[in-house]
Amino acid sequence: MATEKTCIECGEIRIIHGRGLCRRCYARRARRLSPVKHCEVCGQDKPGVQAGVCRACYGRAHPRKERVCRVCGELAPHQAHGLCTRCYRSQWRAPERECEECGEQRPHHGHGLCATCHDRKRRGLVATCDICNEVRLDAGNGRCARCTREHGPRPAAPRRCDACGTEGRLHGHGLCERCYR
Repeated sequence: MATEKTCIECGEIRIIHGRGLCRRCYARRARRLSPVKHCEVCGQDKPGVQAGVCRACYGRAHPRKERVCRVCGELAPHQAHGLCTRCYRSQWRAPERECEECGEQRPHHGHGLCATCHDRKRRGLVATCDICNEVRLDAGNGRCARCTREHGPRPAAPRRCDACGTEGRLHGHGLCERCYR
């Protein structure tokens, strides 16, 4: 049985496909680094050309299957979940589940994450949480979203006023409330 490790690209714990990357990141990198070749159909030089045909020309030559949409009843190219493209875009919503990262009940956007956490992970905002010591999405305060919700935000370190030197909350330009007025 394959062991799961942290992908060096996306930071998710998954089965590693090769070069320290999960299957999705490995495929994405392969597409990005594929050599530019000439498409015999459209005549353009593009990456990812296989057997002389680019992905766009292949898609035009092999359109999606037409099915009866379960919402509008029209015979149209199938998008997903038994819906045509128009009904899929207007009606289908991601199922709500508990996000594995922040614990909120939100629409599920893949990999067990809500849209916010999925976007943070995609942008690489991953760090070790100060409280649970797990590698998770950083909520911007050194804690993961779940620990921030359970324990509250990290208290701000007391700072010293530039004018009088008292420690406390600064109100602007490095000055305490008394000196700021």
